[in-house]
Amino acid sequence: AGCRVSLGKAYFDFGKTAEAKSVLLPAIRFYETQADPEYTPTAWGLMGKMALQEAHYANAETFFKKGFALAESYGRRETMLSLLEELAETQQKLNKPAEALASFKMAYALRDSMTEERRLSLIKEMQTRFDVVQKDKDLQISQIELRQRTRQKNNLLLLALLLGVLSISIFIGLRGRMRANKKIAAQESALQQQEIRRLEQENKL
Repeated sequence: AGCRVSLGKAYFDFGKTAEAKSVLLPAIRFYETQADPEYTPTAWGLMGKMALQEAHYANAETFFKKGFALAESYGRRETMLSLLEELAETQQKLNKPAEALASFKMAYALRDSMTEERRLSLIKEMQTRFDVVQKDKDLQISQIELRQRTRQKNNLLLLALLLGVLSISIFIGLRGRMRANKKIAAQESALQQQEIRRLEQENKL
């Protein structure tokens, strides 16, 4: 049935009304027992357009109302808007100004609502994209800061290691010098003792 509706629309678009009706009517009979959210309102809308084109305004009004009611029950807002606009035009031709005005007002309100929803959806999408980009930037900044902290930590560790090695080297050097000084002092003391003993021996002679 969905293929018949698509084929019927193609026929209608090319001005082949008879062929369009021949495929749409079986589809509509099928949808009377097994409705389809996408194709059923469209089929009634096409029937209404053909009736409007043939100046069968009363039939067109009936078809558009039927299609609108179905589209509304399925929440097909785009289809609802299209059918309301067609219905308002038909009611004007039927000299029903009050009903035509009501249909126009409904169409206008629906269009405003859809526009607002698209605007809010666009804002939400842009916000989501911004949040993703911002998160990426924050992540990059965090990674840079982490690398900097790691580099600083490594530098501090290296500096501490160098200071430790330098301290050990200075300690070893000082200890070696102290030992050398003690050895020199001991040698000098031994020489003094030898000199003293030599002088004592010479005095005895």
